[in-house]
Amino acid sequence: MSEQSPVWETWTPQGVAARAAGIQAALLVALWMVLGYWNARHSWLLEFSQQRMLRIFFWRELPILGLILLVALPAMSLYRLADEATLDVEHEAGFVDRILGWPRAVAVLDMVGSVVFFFLGALQLRVVAQAPALEASKIIVFGFLAGVLFGVASYLLLQPVIAPLLVSAARRGVSRSRPPAFPLTQKIIVACLAIAFVVTGLVGQIALSWAQRFAEARSEERSRDRLRLLVADAIVQHLHDAASCRAWLERAGGKEETLAVLSSSGLLVASWPAKPAMPDGGFLASEDWREAAAKLGASTMVTRRNDTRVVTSAMLPNGWRLVSLVPPDPVVLRAFLASVLPICFEIVALSLLVAWAVGRGLSRPVRDLEARTRKFGEDPLVRGAALPATDDEIGRLIDSFRRMEEEVRTVQGQLRESERRAAIAELLAGVAHEVRNPLFGITSTAAALEAEIGEGSKFAPHLAIIRKEGERLARMIEEMLALQRAPRRATARVTILPIIDRAAAGVRARFGARSPDISVDAPFDLEIADADPERVESVFSNLFENAVLSSPSPVRVSCRARREGSFAAIAVEDDGPGLPVSMRDRIFEPFVTSRPGGTGVGLAVSRQIVLEHGGTIEVTSAPDDPTAFTIRLPAV
Repeated sequence: MSEQSPVWETWTPQGVAARAAGIQAALLVALWMVLGYWNARHSWLLEFSQQRMLRIFFWRELPILGLILLVALPAMSLYRLADEATLDVEHEAGFVDRILGWPRAVAVLDMVGSVVFFFLGALQLRVVAQAPALEASKIIVFGFLAGVLFGVASYLLLQPVIAPLLVSAARRGVSRSRPPAFPLTQKIIVACLAIAFVVTGLVGQIALSWAQRFAEARSEERSRDRLRLLVADAIVQHLHDAASCRAWLERAGGKEETLAVLSSSGLLVASWPAKPAMPDGGFLASEDWREAAAKLGASTMVTRRNDTRVVTSAMLPNGWRLVSLVPPDPVVLRAFLASVLPICFEIVALSLLVAWAVGRGLSRPVRDLEARTRKFGEDPLVRGAALPATDDEIGRLIDSFRRMEEEVRTVQGQLRESERRAAIAELLAGVAHEVRNPLFGITSTAAALEAEIGEGSKFAPHLAIIRKEGERLARMIEEMLALQRAPRRATARVTILPIIDRAAAGVRARFGARSPDISVDAPFDLEIADADPERVESVFSNLFENAVLSSPSPVRVSCRARREGSFAAIAVEDDGPGLPVSMRDRIFEPFVTSRPGGTGVGLAVSRQIVLEHGGTIEVTSAPDDPTAFTIRLPAV
């Protein structure tokens, strides 16, 4: 196999599977690592340990899982298909459908696998690193986006990989058994939706992070104002022990906050509610967290363990510390969702609208072309409705198909005409062979009787008629035999002017009584390629003779030859009575003639000679108008 051989000539099952695995691995590593970098850059609400675990998941654990499952499984399944393609699968009607369905199956596997793997990562981040639910949900959304991108990219890039298998199946005669399962319109819709989901997902993640930060800032501001009021009230209450603190917190506590009083050493004096729910209860029960809160001073921090809490601290008059734990302001998040969700739906709806418009604009001409192609394959002679032209590659494809239709119809018409003429010529040749021997006996007997009885006999005129008609019939038989005569091989190039001059001189000599006026105008250096001079001369002799005999009065005939591109165009025109309209389209058929006494075979033979030389012959004529024959022969 040469180095220039195309890939579908040199493929092996191992090579096809390796190419698929390479594409999948490159996509998986590049896509997931890019998304991991993006997520790490925009997950600023996570703590350091949580971000570290997230980076390890994105850049180590996730690629390993993907390489094992999302790369190995498709490569093995494609290897089995490629191995089957090397066998005799002519009996397998669904083989091509399985090959075409393989990229779709891989795309679905990539999408589902991405969602599952990212979900496992989000679960690990939530349980082990105690990340907030909001951040874990972002990872799941990223899994959906990664799956969409991974699936679409895999479907598009794996198409060239399966091309050798489809070529091999086509050469074995295997065809599709079902209609397309993934039409062009669906592909465009999926691509547009993928773009819409990715854009809204990435932008939505940034916007959600900012919304979370705004909600925390709003809660921080409210907590500070709240604690200032509580500290002022604590001055009046004269708090001195745990019981008084609990009673005071019970009266001052709100619905969405957890209040706690810590001693100067970080011990829990009192809290409200008395038994806070998680995660606030865990914070207050943690000695490390209480020490961190005791060192906070009169300021605020945000803790993101399990759930996000805004922690605000203020000093009481007796040296104790009042701590408030509140979640981010839900009003801000609800307002964000209320404003962003309609925009997301609008983007998706706009994508569907664009996909429908683009898909309709692309798929409709393709469907029309497919239907036209199917009908053309069933019957090339049936002309369907004209296909609308478009200003893109589909329009060029339609134009190419339209030209192919005309060329196929022209070739088929020529083949049918050749078959019909060959059948007629064979029939006429058979008849001529059968008639020639009896005709020779009749003419020879008539000539012998005419010589024996002399010219003065009363039977002499009758014998003369028999001899004359016999000669005409013999000439017709020779012309009939010429229709079937094999063409003689011609390799020499000849000058056209001497051939036309000899033909004109011969006609002038034979029909001197009619005083034919034949003028010839041709360049002396105009040559035709691979011509048989005698047969070409017979063509012009026939045309000149027909022109002279077309009218009882003298006829003027003009013959002009000129070069037209790579052809020599010779026009033979007379001022005779012209041809009837019904006769003009059938003038080159055998036994069709417009003059009395004509055999109707000469023009048929002339046309055959011109076609054998690679040329064309046409006629233009009408009643009471000049008749013009135009012959085009390949020129040197």
